[in-house]
Amino acid sequence: MSGQSGSRGRLLLTGARGFVGRRVLEHAAARFDVHAVSSAHAVTSGMATWHQADLLDQRAVESLVHAVRPSHVLHLAWYTEHGLYWNAPQNLAWTAATLTLIEAFSRAGGSRFVGVGTCAEYAADAGTAIEGITPERPWTLYGECKLALARILADFSARQHFGSAWARLFYLFGPGESPQRFVPSLVRSLARNEDAVCRHPALVRDYLYVDDAAAALVALVASETTGTVNIGSGAPVALGDLARLVADRAGQPGRVRVDPPVAPAAEPLVVAADVTRLTRDVGWRPTWSLATAVDETIAWWAANSVR
Repeated sequence: MSGQSGSRGRLLLTGARGFVGRRVLEHAAARFDVHAVSSAHAVTSGMATWHQADLLDQRAVESLVHAVRPSHVLHLAWYTEHGLYWNAPQNLAWTAATLTLIEAFSRAGGSRFVGVGTCAEYAADAGTAIEGITPERPWTLYGECKLALARILADFSARQHFGSAWARLFYLFGPGESPQRFVPSLVRSLARNEDAVCRHPALVRDYLYVDDAAAALVALVASETTGTVNIGSGAPVALGDLARLVADRAGQPGRVRVDPPVAPAAEPLVVAADVTRLTRDVGWRPTWSLATAVDETIAWWAANSVR
């Protein structure tokens, strides 16, 4: 199914304070009556009604859904500690929490649930991944849990007669990202007048600016598109080329150091998204060029001066 739904629904947004969720909130407020969840404390914001809830607590989830009665859910919340989340046991707890949320949403009479997965659900040697064609063969616990949820959601929603979709995020970057990740590590090194280190320049990845990713997710929620949808740029880039672009836009061309120059065997050479479903069925395309998005990211780190 495809196309845009016309009515303004009530959206329950989890992970609303995260790297992606903060941007989703900005886009979603224009289309939905947004109810956002915070595990720490209630937040005051004109863009959403905020609720405090621990999503790992089954009763808290059931009470939240009963209170909000959402027509739509966009489920972003997960354990995402950099360097740890790939095989962390917390993936199991979040899998259980997501199942509780899906079931509670169904009981409350919701109409559309969009879960958020990962390109790591595909086989490591997939290259350019195409939904429904490329083998799904995760190599981490994170990917295994996400894939299991994608399959359960598709089956359960069909049996319970509510709409669903599964967004597979590829590589994102932008303001507010964890400073240990690739693009922020380059920007912060250059800001310290140090070389930007690129350890694996030959690896090719599909990078999408976080604001574009947020807009794509909201477009998917607002559509009637079902099944898995890749969320990426469709324009993969070698990490070495991306590093040189960052250095150039930071006004420090030539400050990229390759160390070491050989890609590890454990890393897939190419991770890229076929975005045909995103552009054709959802009707969405990126609005940020890679260079402009890099400029915005550099400016954010300069303004926030966290090095």
